[in-house]
Amino acid sequence: MSMIPVAEGIELYCEEIGSGDRWLLTCQEGFQEGDGYLSLLADEGFHVLCIQIRGFGRSTHVLEDYDNRWWEIWADDAVTVADRLGIDRFFYCGVSHGAGIGWYICQRHPERVRGFFGIVAGPHPRGGLETSEARWRVIQAAQTQESWNAYVNERFGGGRPELTGTESEEEKAKVLKKQKAYDRQIAIPIECSRINPKKPFNHCKTEEELSELLSHITVPTLLLGGMHDVISTTATMIRSGSAVPNAKTVFYDATHGLSGERPQEVVDDILLFCRQRKLY
Repeated sequence: MSMIPVAEGIELYCEEIGSGDRWLLTCQEGFQEGDGYLSLLADEGFHVLCIQIRGFGRSTHVLEDYDNRWWEIWADDAVTVADRLGIDRFFYCGVSHGAGIGWYICQRHPERVRGFFGIVAGPHPRGGLETSEARWRVIQAAQTQESWNAYVNERFGGGRPELTGTESEEEKAKVLKKQKAYDRQIAIPIECSRINPKKPFNHCKTEEELSELLSHITVPTLLLGGMHDVISTTATMIRSGSAVPNAKTVFYDATHGLSGERPQEVVDDILLFCRQRKLY
């Protein structure tokens, strides 16, 4: 566990899982129990570096609005962390917004990336709000502490889950897991949840423009999607997989929570992709 400086007054919280020189970077707002696939990747020989992005958690909080530059700043931050640690080339894996950061790393720093594994990776469809609907709901809920508490309570079906004393051991474990998730979310400072990065590649106003941009990605790319994902939909994932040259796209009977629902299968497909493309 360490704090890595990436710019004047900005430090990022990082944790390592595993060892060796087969580095895999991943960026997220935060990491939790649902990220067990990262430990499985470490067990398979990846040296995983978990980077908490600026503006969130233990990393430096940011009150400045970077407007359309959030994604490129987060991407450049990740590469700066690699520079600070003497990591030349690395694999990158990200879930949802973490995959959004991965797209930017592949676009801006392709020479650094050995392979990109994008889980429920989008990018979001063009049209509508400049911000994704899910992110927009979070931003609106974070206007006051009262509205944030109400939002979290609604998401958890009326408040913090409590034990009744009648649960089986399996049921008890599920309730305790939900309690931890509730406690994490209710404690998020509202200034973090107000951050509005907008959609990745927001300057692309049409699907054709976005596909054209993605067609220039040269990094070996594996996209993993859920057939019941209402955020990174199957249509969105097919568009991206079709646009990126030589990409591979895999779908599961899963939702936007794919990485937590099917962690071993996700890891198995990443390993298979690496073997097929001879990436190590």
